[in-house]
Amino acid sequence: MTLEDLLRRELTAERADATGPRARCWRRAGRPGQGGDTPCSSTASSDTRRVLLRLRHVRRPQRRDVVDDQLNATAINMIHMAVTPKDRAHIRSLKTAKEAWDKLDKLFLGNASIQSSRFDEVNNMADNFVMIEGETPEEMYRRLIALAVQMQDLGATFVDDHWIKRKLLVGKQLW
Repeated sequence: MTLEDLLRRELTAERADATGPRARCWRRAGRPGQGGDTPCSSTASSDTRRVLLRLRHVRRPQRRDVVDDQLNATAINMIHMAVTPKDRAHIRSLKTAKEAWDKLDKLFLGNASIQSSRFDEVNNMADNFVMIEGETPEEMYRRLIALAVQMQDLGATFVDDHWIKRKLLVGKQLW
């Protein structure tokens, strides 16, 4: 129950008290809280105390919570803008950016065995890398750089400038 609901309920109860049988008790005894309280006015004040005690336990948002919510909203908006509408359907119902990121990670990268098979496939392409007939050296270099980036994305730590130069030399010799 929200703070607004509790206050609305309390105000409704006070209005009913002002027009109901308790209103006569208030009139006879004077204003509430000014001495001479009757049993019916003490019942109303105990209801008020009970609501106030409940309200005391309602946690007010801290500044950090507000900032975290804003950052989460910004991050999830960036994620939504970065993915295609088809992929956005997978993350539309998620509330936090972390949940959305984990879902996309699982969707695009898969589990460890899928990642391993992708790496093996790209590694085989690198092992069989040769210059294609009619291909210019610049085209071959672009193809090799794209392959190196794929391998690095899949976790290859051995792909560096030395590896690229070695592949270029081997690729040219085989042609």
